[in-house]
Amino acid sequence: MFLPKPFSRSIDFETNMQRIAHALAMCLNNDDEDNINLFPP
Repeated sequence: MFLPKPFSRSIDFETNMQRIAHALAMCLNNDDEDNINLFPP
C-alpha cells in the first residue's frame, strides 16, 4: 500500500502515541486486572 509521505508520517505518529499510551496504562494499572484496555496489543 502506497501512502503519501505526510499521511504515512501521521499514521506512524498515531501508532507511536497508541504504543506510548498502552505502555503507560500497563505501568499504571499493572495491579488491576479488570481495567478496560483502550489499546490492546
